[in-house]
Amino acid sequence: MQTLLNVWHYVGALSVLLLATVGVALVYYLDLRGKFYYYMALLILTTVSLVAMIHLVDAKTKKVRVYGVKHRNIINTEQIVFSGYVENIGSHPIGKVDLKLKLKNGATKADSWRGGGVNHFNTDSFFGKSSNKGVYDELKPQSVEGSIEVARNLKPDQAMRFEIYLPYPAYFNSINYTFEVDAH
Repeated sequence: MQTLLNVWHYVGALSVLLLATVGVALVYYLDLRGKFYYYMALLILTTVSLVAMIHLVDAKTKKVRVYGVKHRNIINTEQIVFSGYVENIGSHPIGKVDLKLKLKNGATKADSWRGGGVNHFNTDSFFGKSSNKGVYDELKPQSVEGSIEVARNLKPDQAMRFEIYLPYPAYFNSINYTFEVDAH
């Protein structure tokens, strides 16, 4: 869902529609055979161009910065809480900011080789899976993902605080985390 269009969205849409109008006029005045196929091609090209233009303008005009990210564990509910700030560093308002956070188990290689850590090996062979049935039943997911809308109607140079609660598996030794921000 696209939100909060700015002047560049309208300029791009008008230029794409102007080019489509020129294309229709060319097909009409050149009196080409099979006009229907040319018109359909122009319609498809115009639609694809409009969608691409909207995404391009969003990528260039809506810029967000995430800072002050901290995390803490809540032991009794087996959750981890990430908090921080998201700021609009662009010159146009942003309708919605989504944050996608991914946790990965930070087990060391030494732990998994000694047998004390989490088993990361997973075979694809039929005979490997059938001969060691009990070993592969204990494989546990090594990553957890969560996504949340952290801000709405963010004006230029405005910052908002966010908190994300994710399940924290008890078998994780430590965590490595990455996040992606999507502003539109």
